[in-house]
Amino acid sequence: MRPLLRLRELREKSGLTQQELAKRSGVSRATIASLEAGRRRAQSETARKLAEALGAEPADLYGASFANGETYGAFSALYERTEDGWWVVFVPEIPGAVSQGKTLEEAREMIRDAVSMLLEVRREDAERETEGKEVIREPLAF
Repeated sequence: MRPLLRLRELREKSGLTQQELAKRSGVSRATIASLEAGRRRAQSETARKLAEALGAEPADLYGASFANGETYGAFSALYERTEDGWWVVFVPEIPGAVSQGKTLEEAREMIRDAVSMLLEVRREDAERETEGKEVIREPLAF
């Protein structure tokens, strides 16, 4: 069982509340809330029901989307509230992926942008470093 990292994003993009998604999917609102908060991991049948209700594929719920529509496996975003009320966020698996926001939602948006840009820059750097060399590039799914 893996966490559904994009469940909240896809639900909000669909304009649904947790309660509305619960009615469409047959999955309880409490379960949806726990899945979105990362307190619970989904059974494959639960992921299938939620994906179907959102008009998505189950795989879409697991990864975080970044540049070029590519999907990456499970990264962790760690959020800390500062004394002055801001949210500071970093991704421990990606050195340099640090951002902040006045609200938690703003911090989420900012870290997605930061990770997207970092991955794109590192991808471009790798392409320059391997130019003229025989290399194989393939998606890494985990």
